[in-house]
Amino acid sequence: MVSAILREVCFPPLFTFLSSTFPIVIDIMPIEIEGLAKLSDILSEMAPRKAKRRLRNALGKGADLVQETAEKTAPVEFGTLEKDIIQKSKFSDDDDNSTTALTISIGPSSKVFWGMFQEFGTQDVEGIIQPRTVTFKSGAQATYGWQSAGKHFHHTAQVPQRWLTNAWIGCKDEVLNVVSTELIGLLMDLENE
Repeated sequence: MVSAILREVCFPPLFTFLSSTFPIVIDIMPIEIEGLAKLSDILSEMAPRKAKRRLRNALGKGADLVQETAEKTAPVEFGTLEKDIIQKSKFSDDDDNSTTALTISIGPSSKVFWGMFQEFGTQDVEGIIQPRTVTFKSGAQATYGWQSAGKHFHHTAQVPQRWLTNAWIGCKDEVLNVVSTELIGLLMDLENE
């Protein structure tokens, strides 16, 4: 029996999957899933590329569910944020290469960067505009903001809307069921190969 540790991580990672101990990082709530140590052993014997692909496919089903829910809960004013919610997966190894972690991040793409301002909010800022000089690799320089230099600005804080967090809260039980089912299915498939 292997313990899976769950904790809430809103953004960037909604899942972290460690192939040696198999904790799924999502919410602060311990669960136990049987048979994952055997899955770890089988995946360790496979070619790394194939093992990573199988693992990404299994966990990707849960990530797809979170992404679909986030698209439904995204604030809509101009109709672009919900169309640009993406997921990225990244494998990383620890220092001694004994553990490989898969992190699947779900959130707004860089095209809709303001989605994170809506999620986490902003702070009240005011000040005086200062010109900024940028030096390029070629040595050329450009100064920005000189037309507005010395003018007062004020940005009113935005209250966090927590649309991505609410998406996760709304589907996490279903995601845990999907991920558990997929991992057990992967184990059964690999045992039968």
